[in-house]
Amino acid sequence: MLRITRWKAIFAAGLVLLAAALFAVQLLVFRDPHSTLFYLLQDVAFLPISVLVVTVIVAEALEWREHSALMRRLNMVIGAFFSEVGYELVRCLLAFDPDRATLRAAVLPEAEWNHAQFVSARRLLAAWSPCCDARAGDLAGLAVLLREHREFLLAMVENPSLLEHQSFTELVWAVLHVDDELAARGSVTELGAADLDHLGVDISRAYRRLVRHWLDLLEHLSRDYPFLYSLAVRTNPLTPDGARAAIAEPPAAPADPASPGGGPTGRSATGGEGSV
Repeated sequence: MLRITRWKAIFAAGLVLLAAALFAVQLLVFRDPHSTLFYLLQDVAFLPISVLVVTVIVAEALEWREHSALMRRLNMVIGAFFSEVGYELVRCLLAFDPDRATLRAAVLPEAEWNHAQFVSARRLLAAWSPCCDARAGDLAGLAVLLREHREFLLAMVENPSLLEHQSFTELVWAVLHVDDELAARGSVTELGAADLDHLGVDISRAYRRLVRHWLDLLEHLSRDYPFLYSLAVRTNPLTPDGARAAIAEPPAAPADPASPGGGPTGRSATGGEGSV
């Protein structure tokens, strides 16, 4: 329901009275009611256009600008989440996915990806519905990881900025729910089939949301922070461990025999003379 405060009502009445007083002065000074009425109706005729410009076009532009600034701040929060726990969580949950090879084949961003490729990958993820198996991964390791970062996850939920990002809030709640399920069962080494099946559903829910938001974050980084995107691609949690290690640690270039320190009589890496 529309509520009009007292000061707004007084302000509006004052403006109306001021306009009436100015028209009265105009009539008294120029004594031309025909022209006064003509220009009054002309101004009223332009009111709908003024309302359109001010309340629709300008308001939409300001709202879009505010939304863009808010999304940039939210992406910083989401980036902090993935830096703190998200990337490691993707690697951990990936082991529970028996069909992870399909995911890697469909969504494995590279440094040269453009907007169209991200759109295509997002379309694939929209139809993607993983079916995780709680027996396939390290439940004990997952429980330790979530327990170590529980305070951080709760702080994320308490962040008022996330109220504007419902899907990411649902992701954090899904991850916290997995932690609650694991904590409620105590030991995860002797779980029955029903418990394992239930955990598989909960892990799938968190896993699906996590990968989708990870891809959204990568597109944001590729557009606004190319140097961070380069690091994110090189430490891609979907990349197999061996391949990721090779990317993270490129082989050293061979020494040039012609350069100082490269030949048998050059100086050593510590600065001493090499042996003959």
